[in-house]
Amino acid sequence: MDNETKANEDDGSTDDERKKAEKLAAQKRELLERLANANVINDGDRVAWILNRHPETRDSDVTLALQFWATFEPALFGNGSIPAQNLYKLTPQTTLTRFRAKIQNDFNLFLATEKVRKRRGKLEEEHRDIHAEAREAHPWLVVYADESGKTDDNLLVGTFWIIDSGQTLRLKQDLDAWRKLQDFNREFHFKDVNAGNLHTYLALLDFLIARGNAISFKVLTMPRKGLTDIPGKLDDMLYQTLKRGVEHEHSTGRAPLPRVLQVFKDSEGEARDRVSVANLTERLEAASAGVFDKKLTLAYVHAVESKDNDFVQIADLFLGSVNRYLHQNEASGTHAKDELARAFINAFCGSGGINGIENDMVTFGEF
Repeated sequence: MDNETKANEDDGSTDDERKKAEKLAAQKRELLERLANANVINDGDRVAWILNRHPETRDSDVTLALQFWATFEPALFGNGSIPAQNLYKLTPQTTLTRFRAKIQNDFNLFLATEKVRKRRGKLEEEHRDIHAEAREAHPWLVVYADESGKTDDNLLVGTFWIIDSGQTLRLKQDLDAWRKLQDFNREFHFKDVNAGNLHTYLALLDFLIARGNAISFKVLTMPRKGLTDIPGKLDDMLYQTLKRGVEHEHSTGRAPLPRVLQVFKDSEGEARDRVSVANLTERLEAASAGVFDKKLTLAYVHAVESKDNDFVQIADLFLGSVNRYLHQNEASGTHAKDELARAFINAFCGSGGINGIENDMVTFGEF
C-alpha cells in the first residue's frame, strides 16, 4: 500500500471514497510506469508525456494542443500551418483538455502555476510543488538506475543516461522496431546471456552505439567487505553517481546546465522504495541549490519494475557486464557473458577497460 492510499485510511474516508482513492493511486502508478518506459499507448499517456516534457503546456490548453499535434501527429500538423481538412482529423483539443484535467486534478501530476490553478479553481495548499513554478523549457537528463553486489565482493550502481530527452520517445520506438526485427520479445537480462543468444545482445549493443550521441553509461563501485547497512550504502552510491554524473556531463559540454533531472530506479520492494525515493529526492533537491546553484531542477524520482522497462533492463546489461569484468579477471574468459562484457566495456571505456575502479573511482563512459 502506498502513502496516498494509506493516508485515505487515516482520514475517516468511507469505503467508497477509499476504493476511489485506491483506484486513482493505481492508475497514477501505472501511468508513471508507462512514462518511464516511454510506452505511450493512448491519448492520455501522450498528454502526460507532453505535460511532463514541456512545462509550458501545463498552463495553456492551446499550447498543449499545438505541442501534442507537432509531436504525435506531425503528418497532419505539418510545419504549424494546419490545412483546413486536417482540423477534422487531428485529436480534438477538447479531448486533450479532458486528459490534462484528469492528470493534473486527479493525479496531481505536472501541475500548472499557482496563478493558473487559482483561475481553474483547483489550488490546494498541500499540493503546492516548488518545481511547478519552474516554467523555463530547459533540456532534460533522464537516468535509469540499477544496483547489484549485495552478496559479491563489490557493491555496484550502474546508470543509463539519456542526455537528449527529446530522443527518449524515438529511442523507445526504434527499440520496439528492433525487437520486432530481431524477433526478441523477452526481457534483457545479463544473467540470461548464452552462446545461443549472444549475437542478439551484441546486436543490441550495436543499436546503442549507433545512438551514442544521446546516451551514456556511468558506474560506481565500492568494496562490500566490512560495510553495514548495505541498502543505505547503495542509496548513497546512487546519489553520488547522479551528482557526479551531472557534473561530468556539464563539464564535458555534452549536457550543460541548466537541466531538468528525472530519475527512474529499479524497484527493490515497496518499503525500501519509499525510503530510497524520499531520501534521494531530498538530497538531490538540496544539491540543486547547494551544488548546482539552482541550475538543476529535479522533476521526480520514481521506482519502476524492471520487467516493464526496457531502459532499466539496459542498465542491468551494463551493470552485469561491469560486474563480470570485475569478478572474472577483467572478463578474460571465453563464456558468452565474458564476450558481451568485453564488448560493452570496450564500447564505452575504450580498449583500456576500467581504470581505477578498485579504488572506488567513479568511471564515466560515453560512446
